[in-house]
Amino acid sequence: MKTFAELSPLARVWIYQSDRDLNAEEVSQIRLLSAAFVSNWTAHGSMLNASADVFFNRFLVIAADESQVLASGCSIDKSVGFIKDLEKHFNLSLLDRLHIAYLENEELKTFKLPELSEQIQQGSITAETIIFNNLVKSLGELKTQWRIPLKDSWLGVRIPREKLGFQTNVGFI
Repeated sequence: MKTFAELSPLARVWIYQSDRDLNAEEVSQIRLLSAAFVSNWTAHGSMLNASADVFFNRFLVIAADESQVLASGCSIDKSVGFIKDLEKHFNLSLLDRLHIAYLENEELKTFKLPELSEQIQQGSITAETIIFNNLVKSLGELKTQWRIPLKDSWLGVRIPREKLGFQTNVGFI
């Protein structure tokens, strides 16, 4: 298995966030199982140049360099099947996109998307809170746009600016 450093910054990524912290044994096992999966991952019979790793004891990231072989619908279905197998084996959820992860004093915390307004009102979340943008599409983006302030994320653009603590102009000059 290749490492992320050996793949192109344009390599496509899929990020799966666990609904709970993984312990050291689980991280070790998931890394081994993921390495075995990506080492045998194919698209239309051709090997994908891929890698996988676990970050922050919470995120499984799979990357595939599609410069020679594109990940097809069937190969992506295989990866989702692999993720579902991990969910069953480790009794966790990796496909629930309603959990938002953020950093508070370098500690990873989460909340469910419907709780966002409450988190903002309580001051737990601000415009500057660093969240994990699990919608990044490439390894290059993973390095530069995965951890970003809420205001710059997909989530921030959907929240009225005044709720994030920005002043709104009430008159014109």
